[in-house]
Amino acid sequence: MPLGRQTQEAEAVAATNDYPGKWPLGSIVAATMVIPSIAAAQALGTPHQYSPIQPDLGPGTSIASPRNMPAFVSFGWLDYKDKQPDLDRIRVLTPSVAIGLPVEDRWYLRASALVDTVTGSTPRYHSAVSGASMMADKRRAVELRVDRSFDGFTVGVSANRSIENDFKSSSIALRSTWTSEDRNQSLSLSLASRQDRIGSVNDPSLAESRASNEFAISLTQLTSPRDAVQISLWHSEGQGFFSDPYKLPDIRPRSRYQSAFIARWNHYFLPLDMPLRFSGRYYKDSFGVKSVTLQFEPVFLQSSDLEIAPIFRLYHQDAAWFYYNPLFKYSGVPLPSDFFSNPPLALSADQRLSSFGAATVGARATVRLRANYTFNVSLQHYEQRAGWHWFSKGSRGLEPLQARFLQIGLTKSF
Repeated sequence: MPLGRQTQEAEAVAATNDYPGKWPLGSIVAATMVIPSIAAAQALGTPHQYSPIQPDLGPGTSIASPRNMPAFVSFGWLDYKDKQPDLDRIRVLTPSVAIGLPVEDRWYLRASALVDTVTGSTPRYHSAVSGASMMADKRRAVELRVDRSFDGFTVGVSANRSIENDFKSSSIALRSTWTSEDRNQSLSLSLASRQDRIGSVNDPSLAESRASNEFAISLTQLTSPRDAVQISLWHSEGQGFFSDPYKLPDIRPRSRYQSAFIARWNHYFLPLDMPLRFSGRYYKDSFGVKSVTLQFEPVFLQSSDLEIAPIFRLYHQDAAWFYYNPLFKYSGVPLPSDFFSNPPLALSADQRLSSFGAATVGARATVRLRANYTFNVSLQHYEQRAGWHWFSKGSRGLEPLQARFLQIGLTKSF
């Protein structure tokens, strides 16, 4: 899993014709539709980490009842590339397809599939070129989801499966959403369980596992005809193998507890006739990683069929308690000076567990075409530096990391 892509999940464009300045008070569905995912940069610190219910990963979801959702087919393409000084690292190409189908008025079925093709070189140990090696991998993932609507209440269940040469993951998630009678408020609850199997191309004998359970709760409130607020909490508890088999030495605790608080506020700014989207997230885990993400996204409505939204995001994180800065006085793996005389219980030089700051700038556009077609494109530039940590100089010796995300999608509604 490429470093930049793991620390910043690719974003989806929220497509809707409704905005707060045009709603009657009570249209909570429209309010939720323009609260997209925060897609916040996050140093999860372990390969292949994926959450089926974390509120700030992947496309934002609407509380719209399945009874109101049309059938659709969607095609997507993600082109990701990152680099460090004098080293072009990872290239990822990801085609995807998704379909949705209403069944008997109250049921809605969804299915999606994607293929990640990853090529390039692994991250260097900070400034040491000797830490880099060539790699190639392919990931295949599928998801099935079914939703059932009741009066003011929706229940859904989904199953996910992801397969790579050295990693297999399966998860199941249960979601429920309650909507108030006046449709000014909604409450969503989610539970999920995931099982991972970890191997290594370099060590065929490695056969480890990891299990985690997750919980999420989200409250959305329409506070005025021009304001929508959403607050979300997410928590995960995992047991098993969290070390990275490709970054030796890498010894991590066999349990990890993660929590995140997410707040979003969408305001329709009447003087400029435009929506403004604000979001923030605070994250912490038992590894000692703490992070803050702030995002601002003004939305320019060129017409009812064209939306352009610049994206500005700032991020910083503190290092894990067992992270160390490797110092290079020789070639090879940079071990701590007392590694053999006093073996540590946990340590890692993984850059994703270090102390650093990051910034993202970009834009996305949504074009609504004739015959119920919607085209969207997103282009973002991400840069990560130790010196951009907000309150300190960050971890020593880190090479800067730059990443580019290009995402294209086409959806046909029926």
